[in-house]
Amino acid sequence: MLQRNGVFFFRKIVPVALRTIVGKREILVSLKTKDREQAKRNLHPEALKADATLAAARRQLGQQTPEMLAERWKHDLLREDAEARRAVQRKTKADLDSEIADLDATLAEVRSYLTFGVETDIQDSILATMERYGAKLLPDSEESRHVT
Repeated sequence: MLQRNGVFFFRKIVPVALRTIVGKREILVSLKTKDREQAKRNLHPEALKADATLAAARRQLGQQTPEMLAERWKHDLLREDAEARRAVQRKTKADLDSEIADLDATLAEVRSYLTFGVETDIQDSILATMERYGAKLLPDSEESRHVT
Protein backbone atom coordinates (compact mmCIF):
# COMPACT_ATOMS: atom_id res chain seq x y z
CA MET A 1 0.00 0.00 0.00
CA LEU A 2 1.29 3.45 -0.85
CA GLN A 3 -0.01 6.97 -0.58
CA ARG A 4 0.07 9.66 -3.28
CA ASN A 5 -1.38 13.11 -2.72
CA GLY A 6 -3.11 11.76 0.37
CA VAL A 7 -4.91 8.94 -1.51
CA PHE A 8 -3.97 5.32 -0.80
CA PHE A 9 -3.11 2.87 -3.57
CA PHE A 10 -2.60 -0.87 -3.84
CA ARG A 11 0.62 -1.71 -5.68
CA LYS A 12 2.02 -5.06 -6.79
CA ILE A 13 5.06 -5.59 -9.01
CA VAL A 14 4.46 -7.90 -11.99
CA PRO A 15 7.19 -10.55 -12.34
CA VAL A 16 9.38 -9.99 -15.42
CA ALA A 17 8.29 -13.29 -17.01
CA LEU A 18 4.63 -12.21 -16.87
CA ARG A 19 4.97 -8.59 -18.00
CA THR A 20 4.38 -9.25 -21.69
CA ILE A 21 1.21 -11.17 -20.86
CA VAL A 22 -0.11 -8.73 -18.24
CA GLY A 23 1.09 -5.75 -20.27
CA LYS A 24 2.40 -3.82 -17.27
CA ARG A 25 5.40 -3.62 -14.96
CA GLU A 26 3.15 -3.16 -11.94
CA ILE A 27 -0.47 -3.32 -10.91
CA LEU A 28 -1.47 0.00 -9.36
CA VAL A 29 -5.04 0.59 -8.21
CA SER A 30 -6.49 3.49 -6.27
CA LEU A 31 -8.15 2.46 -3.02
CA LYS A 32 -10.24 5.63 -3.38
CA THR A 33 -9.75 6.90 0.14
CA LYS A 34 -7.47 9.11 2.21
CA ASP A 35 -8.37 7.25 5.40
CA ARG A 36 -5.77 4.61 6.35
CA GLU A 37 -8.26 2.28 8.06
CA GLN A 38 -10.67 2.37 5.11
CA ALA A 39 -7.71 1.79 2.76
CA LYS A 40 -6.78 -1.34 4.75
CA ARG A 41 -10.33 -2.65 4.31
CA ASN A 42 -10.27 -1.86 0.56
CA LEU A 43 -6.84 -3.43 0.11
CA HIS A 44 -7.79 -7.12 0.40
CA PRO A 45 -10.23 -7.27 -2.57
CA GLU A 46 -7.68 -5.50 -4.79
CA ALA A 47 -4.94 -7.90 -3.68
CA LEU A 48 -7.20 -10.84 -4.57
CA LYS A 49 -7.87 -9.37 -8.03
CA ALA A 50 -4.15 -8.83 -8.62
CA ASP A 51 -3.33 -12.38 -7.51
CA ALA A 52 -6.02 -13.73 -9.86
CA THR A 53 -4.58 -11.68 -12.74
CA LEU A 54 -1.07 -13.01 -12.07
CA ALA A 55 -2.32 -16.59 -11.68
CA ALA A 56 -4.12 -16.36 -15.03
CA ALA A 57 -0.95 -14.96 -16.61
CA ARG A 58 1.08 -17.86 -15.17
CA ARG A 59 -1.40 -20.36 -16.62
CA GLN A 60 -1.27 -18.61 -19.97
CA LEU A 61 2.54 -18.61 -19.87
CA GLY A 62 2.54 -22.34 -19.13
CA GLN A 63 0.22 -23.03 -22.09
CA GLN A 64 2.26 -21.10 -24.61
CA THR A 65 4.34 -23.01 -27.09
CA PRO A 66 7.86 -21.85 -27.99
CA GLU A 67 6.42 -20.59 -31.29
CA MET A 68 3.85 -18.47 -29.44
CA LEU A 69 6.53 -17.05 -27.14
CA ALA A 70 8.77 -16.26 -30.12
CA GLU A 71 5.88 -14.55 -31.90
CA ARG A 72 5.10 -12.43 -28.83
CA TRP A 73 8.78 -11.55 -28.45
CA LYS A 74 8.96 -10.56 -32.14
CA HIS A 75 5.81 -8.45 -31.78
CA ASP A 76 7.23 -6.66 -28.73
CA LEU A 77 10.53 -5.95 -30.50
CA LEU A 78 8.75 -4.59 -33.56
CA ARG A 79 6.53 -2.39 -31.39
CA GLU A 80 9.57 -1.02 -29.53
CA ASP A 81 11.36 -0.41 -32.84
CA ALA A 82 8.34 1.41 -34.28
CA GLU A 83 8.13 3.61 -31.16
CA ALA A 84 11.85 4.41 -31.38
CA ARG A 85 11.53 5.29 -35.07
CA ARG A 86 8.59 7.61 -34.37
CA ALA A 87 10.65 9.37 -31.71
CA VAL A 88 13.50 10.12 -34.15
CA GLN A 89 13.42 13.50 -35.84
CA ARG A 90 13.22 13.08 -39.62
CA LYS A 91 15.87 14.93 -41.60
CA THR A 92 14.86 17.56 -44.10
CA LYS A 93 16.34 17.83 -47.59
CA ALA A 94 18.39 20.79 -46.36
CA ASP A 95 19.79 18.65 -43.51
CA LEU A 96 20.75 15.90 -45.94
CA ASP A 97 22.29 18.37 -48.41
CA SER A 98 24.35 19.85 -45.56
CA GLU A 99 25.58 16.40 -44.53
CA ILE A 100 26.52 15.56 -48.13
CA ALA A 101 28.47 18.82 -48.41
CA ASP A 102 30.25 18.05 -45.13
CA LEU A 103 31.15 14.54 -46.29
CA ASP A 104 32.37 15.90 -49.64
CA ALA A 105 34.60 18.37 -47.78
CA THR A 106 35.99 15.56 -45.62
CA LEU A 107 36.68 13.49 -48.73
CA ALA A 108 38.52 16.42 -50.33
CA GLU A 109 40.52 16.85 -47.12
CA VAL A 110 41.46 13.16 -47.06
CA ARG A 111 42.50 13.31 -50.72
CA SER A 112 44.83 16.22 -49.95
CA TYR A 113 46.36 14.26 -47.04
CA LEU A 114 46.89 11.31 -49.41
CA THR A 115 48.65 13.60 -51.83
CA PHE A 116 51.09 14.69 -49.12
CA GLY A 117 51.30 11.26 -47.41
CA VAL A 118 50.08 12.42 -43.97
CA GLU A 119 48.44 9.19 -42.73
CA THR A 120 47.67 10.24 -39.16
CA ASP A 121 45.72 13.26 -40.41
CA ILE A 122 43.66 10.95 -42.65
CA GLN A 123 42.69 8.79 -39.70
CA ASP A 124 41.91 11.80 -37.50
CA SER A 125 39.75 13.37 -40.22
CA ILE A 126 37.77 10.18 -40.84
CA LEU A 127 37.25 9.50 -37.12
CA ALA A 128 36.16 13.11 -36.45
CA THR A 129 33.63 12.95 -39.28
CA MET A 130 32.28 9.63 -38.07
CA GLU A 131 31.92 11.01 -34.55
CA ARG A 132 30.00 14.07 -35.83
CA TYR A 133 27.39 11.73 -37.29
CA GLY A 134 27.22 9.42 -34.28
CA ALA A 135 29.15 6.52 -35.81
CA LYS A 136 31.51 4.74 -33.45
CA LEU A 137 34.07 2.06 -34.09
CA LEU A 138 34.96 -0.61 -31.60
CA PRO A 139 38.74 -0.51 -31.10
CA ASP A 140 39.28 -4.17 -32.07
CA SER A 141 36.77 -4.28 -34.92
CA GLU A 142 37.59 -5.08 -38.55
CA GLU A 143 36.31 -1.63 -39.55
CA SER A 144 38.63 0.06 -37.05
CA ARG A 145 41.60 -1.81 -38.50
CA HIS A 146 40.66 -0.54 -41.96
CA VAL A 147 40.61 3.07 -40.78
CA THR A 148 43.93 2.72 -38.97
